Amino acid sequence: MEQSHLEQIVQQAITTSVLLDDYYVSEQEVIYTSLYGDHIERFRLKANQQSYILKRLPADQEPYRELWVYKHIMPLLPEHYPKLIAYAANDWNDDLSGYNNAAQQYKRYTSSWIVLEDVGEIQHIHQEQTLIEMIDQIAIYHSSDTSSIPNMPTEGQKPSITVLQQQLLSQWDDFYTLIQDRVQQGNTHTDWISLISELKQDIQQREWIQSTVLCHGDLHAGNYGLTPTGRLIILDWEHCHLNIPFWDLYHVIDLSHPLFPRAMDMNLRIRLLSRYWEQQVNPVQSKSDMIKQYSVFAIIFSSWMLLLIERDLQLEQPIWSHAQLYVQQAEVWEHLEQCILLWQSYR
Repeated sequence: MEQSHLEQIVQQAITTSVLLDDYYVSEQEVIYTSLYGDHIERFRLKANQQSYILKRLPADQEPYRELWVYKHIMPLLPEHYPKLIAYAANDWNDDLSGYNNAAQQYKRYTSSWIVLEDVGEIQHIHQEQTLIEMIDQIAIYHSSDTSSIPNMPTEGQKPSITVLQQQLLSQWDDFYTLIQDRVQQGNTHTDWISLISELKQDIQQREWIQSTVLCHGDLHAGNYGLTPTGRLIILDWEHCHLNIPFWDLYHVIDLSHPLFPRAMDMNLRIRLLSRYWEQQVNPVQSKSDMIKQYSVFAIIFSSWMLLLIERDLQLEQPIWSHAQLYVQQAEVWEHLEQCILLWQSYR
């Protein structure tokens, strides 16, 4: 079936209320519900008996982020993502104003959606080979030329590392209390007492002056994996933006997620960082300097995450359950202490 004809049928199969029309659709199932209550559904078209993914564009966020990225960024990248099949968006303006004016001209686009290729059930198995493939893809993204794309986003859904750094330093007493509790409980092999003063000084003095690159922005462990055919697939590009390279590297190597726990060790972390460095055409710093800077970046981000998790644990009904948060907290501590050892090795 030609793409234009397929797009036309998909448009007919989705009502103005963004519901699937049984006249055109033979099967449908909710495969994921976001934290904002938006359903992502798999459906099968009667016309060709192929399945697709319907994703409603959030009504309470910038509505055109993902669509804008699909139309302007994805053509620059290898096809490790579900293809865009069809879309509907109120007042979409292809000159990028649909993305950049969303915050200033806030509306609730309740009838906006995209339909994507169905790549099958994704396995989030974070073995070494998958992580190596991810590092290779990150290196490609980071070398992409976005100079011809005006108004490239410079912010994602999380604060920048400079803001995280400032917030961590402003809450240092709270962070130090967490460290003291961990030491008293005997849950650490890190000599925090002898390190904490020098660590704080390094964090205070650290400046992030690297050039910005094209980042996916949200490469947590649930946003990539392998299809049933073994194809690497990378999802959810709506937070794509310009940032320093460590942003994507940290998300793939050390960021925790309540639903997708994973293990990391010192040797694998160094191998992944080394592989990234080796793919740089003209490295602006030595490999050891890059790894040292990464360790400080990761320490700041993970420490900030611990404070965030601690606040969530004080809530009666946080977004994630307390059991999930405790699992995530343990992973963050483990990764943080590994990065402390990395920092010690390269300082």
